[in-house]
Amino acid sequence: MSILYFLMLIIVYYGLRQLRYYGKNNHQPFVSIVIAARNEENRILPCLESLGRLTYPKDKYEIILVDDCSDDGTIENIEKYTSRHKNWKLIRITTKSKTLRGKKNALLRGISEANGEIIFTTDADCQVPPHWLTGMSKMFEPGVSMVLGYSPLIENKGLVQKLMKFDNLFSAIASAAPTKLGYPFTSVGRNLAYRKDVYDNAGGFLALKKFKSGDDVHLTERFRYLNTGRIEYCAHPDTFVETFPPSEIGEIFHQQIRKNSKILLSTPSSILLAILIFSYYILTVFLPIIYPQILGIWIIIIILKFFLELFPLSLANKIFRQNLPFYFIMIFQVIYPFHIIFFSILGLFQVYKWKKIKLWKEKLFYILKLIIGLALVFWIFSHVDREKFTGYFLSLDLSLFLLILPLSALSLLIQYHRWKYVVSSYSDHFHVKDLLPSFFSGFTFRLMIPGGHAELSKVFLLPGQKRGKVVAFGMERIFQTIIKILLSVWLLTIYFPQYYLIYMLISIIVVIGYFILPKISLVKSMYEKPVKYNSIFFWSVIFSAGVYSVMVLQYYILLSSTYPISFGATAYTVVYLWSAGIIPISISGLGVREGLAVYFFNLYGVPAAYAVATSLFIFAINAILPALIGVYYIYKKRKYLRDVKTSWQSSRELWKSIRRNKNIPFSESAKT
Repeated sequence: MSILYFLMLIIVYYGLRQLRYYGKNNHQPFVSIVIAARNEENRILPCLESLGRLTYPKDKYEIILVDDCSDDGTIENIEKYTSRHKNWKLIRITTKSKTLRGKKNALLRGISEANGEIIFTTDADCQVPPHWLTGMSKMFEPGVSMVLGYSPLIENKGLVQKLMKFDNLFSAIASAAPTKLGYPFTSVGRNLAYRKDVYDNAGGFLALKKFKSGDDVHLTERFRYLNTGRIEYCAHPDTFVETFPPSEIGEIFHQQIRKNSKILLSTPSSILLAILIFSYYILTVFLPIIYPQILGIWIIIIILKFFLELFPLSLANKIFRQNLPFYFIMIFQVIYPFHIIFFSILGLFQVYKWKKIKLWKEKLFYILKLIIGLALVFWIFSHVDREKFTGYFLSLDLSLFLLILPLSALSLLIQYHRWKYVVSSYSDHFHVKDLLPSFFSGFTFRLMIPGGHAELSKVFLLPGQKRGKVVAFGMERIFQTIIKILLSVWLLTIYFPQYYLIYMLISIIVVIGYFILPKISLVKSMYEKPVKYNSIFFWSVIFSAGVYSVMVLQYYILLSSTYPISFGATAYTVVYLWSAGIIPISISGLGVREGLAVYFFNLYGVPAAYAVATSLFIFAINAILPALIGVYYIYKKRKYLRDVKTSWQSSRELWKSIRRNKNIPFSESAKT
C-alpha cells in the first residue's frame, strides 16, 4: 500500500507541474454570477463590495443574488446594492424545498433565471478579486465545459487557523492535480464556473437531489461522468476567491465533518481513492501499535512518506501563494493523518450542523459506541498473544471452513423463516419475493445506521403499508431480547450462584414485561389484524433455539480443532456471545463479545488469542457476509428508499406518525 501511495504522490507532483495560469480564449462572453445566501447579514457586505470592484465589462455580466429563506437582515443588505446596479438582481425564496437540500434549490432558481453563457458561483461570505471573471473566462477554450478555481482562507492568527490553511492547501492539491491529469473528482463552489447549456443538459441540480451536501463536488463528478467536455483548473492568483475561515471551534468542527461527509457519496473510482488514502493513514498510525516487531520497517516508510510528500506540498505552497513556513508543513504532516482519520469517521455518519440546523444528535452516540467497540477490541488485542492469534487463522483447515459455511447458511435460513413468520403474523400486505432483500438489508442497516432505529430500516424494503411490519420487527427484537436475557441470567447461576436473588428479580421483571406488552394501547393500535401473541412467542423460541444451536456447533468445531473443550462448556459460553448485542455500548456487540469470549472460555483453559480469533471469525461469517449481500439488495431496491431522506429519519417519522394515531383500532390502522 505504501508503494501505491508513493506512486500517487509522484503523479500528483507531475499534475501540479502541468497547471496553467491563463487560458487562450480572448473572447469575453456574457456571464452570470449566481450567489445563494441564507442568514449572512454579518458576512455578506465584503462579498457585495468585492463584486462592485469587478473589472469585467458591465454589459457583459449580471449578478443574481438568491436569498434562501433568511430571517435576519440579509435581504436589506442585498437591496442596498441591487438598487444601485442595473445588472444586479435579487431573488427571494420564502419556503424551503422538501426535495432539494443545502443550496441546491437557491442555485437552481438563480441559474434558471440567468442569461449568461457561463455560470459563475461563489459563496456569500467570499471576496472575489477584480479580475476574477476575466481570468476564469480565458480558460473556456473550445471543448472546455467547466473551470475550477482556488479559494484561499483570509489570514488569521493561531495554530488552528494555520491547520485550516494547511487543510485548504491539501484540498487544493486534491482538486488541481487530478483535474490537470484529466480526472477531476472534487471542487469548491466558492470558485467555480461552467457552461449553462452543459449544466442544463446534465440535468442541473435536480439530478443531484439525493445528496444532502457537496453540490459543487457532485456537479463536477456529473460533468466528468457524462463526459460533457474538458474540465480545467485555473491557477492564476488574480482568480483566487478569498473566504473567511470559521471563527469558532464549533464552526470549524462541523465544517470539517460536512466536507468529509461527501466521500462515500461519490463515484466508485473516487470512493476507491478515498478508501486507499484513509486505509494508508490508518495503517500508518496503528500498525506499529498492533505489530511492534515491524517498527524498523515502519520508521523507514514514515521517512519516505515525509520526504515524498514535501515535493507536492512545497510546490502547491508556492503555486497557491500560501507562504506556509517549511517547519509548519512538517508539523502538519505529523498531525494531518489523525485529522483525516477523525473527521472521515465523523463525516461518514454526517454528524454536523449546517446554518444552525441540527442534524440528528443521536449519530454522536452511534460513533461513541463504535469508538468504544474498537477501543475494546484494541485493548483485548494488547492482552493476547498476537503470534497465536495469527497462527490460529494460518492453521485453519479448509475442511473446517467448509463445515462452518453451511452452518452459517443454515442459521440464515432459520432467521429468514423467523422473519417471514413474524411478518406474516402481523401483516397481510407483503410479497414473499420482497422478504429476502428486506431480511439481508437488516444485517447491513444494523452495522451502518446509528441509534435504536438501525435494523428497523429493513421495513422500508417491504413495499406497501408499514404499520404491521413495524410491529413485526419490534416483536421479533423484543422476543429475542427476552429469550437472551432469561437464558443468560439462568446460566449465570452456574458461575456466580451467590447472586441468585438478583437473577430471580431480573427474570420476574422480564416475565411481567412479557405479559404487559400486548396490553399496551400503543402496541395494540399498531396491529393490522388479530394476532396470537403467545403462539408467536413460542415459535420465536423455537427459531431462536435453532440459531443458538448452530452457533454452538460453529464455536465447538473451531475451538475443538485447536484446543480440547467440551461441548457443554462451549454451549454455556456461547449463550453470552450470542447475547452480546443486547448490551448497548458498542455496535453489534463489537468488543463486548470478544471480551466475554476471553473471560468465559478462559475458565475452561482456552487461550485468549484462540477465543478472540474464533469470535471474530464467526462474527465475520454470520454477520458481515450477510451484510455485504444486504448492500447488493439495498442498491437493487433503492427505488423504495428514493423518497426517504435517510432510512433512520424515516424510521423516526414512521414512529411519530404511529404515536400520533395510537388510538386507531387495528381494522382502521391497516389503512394507514
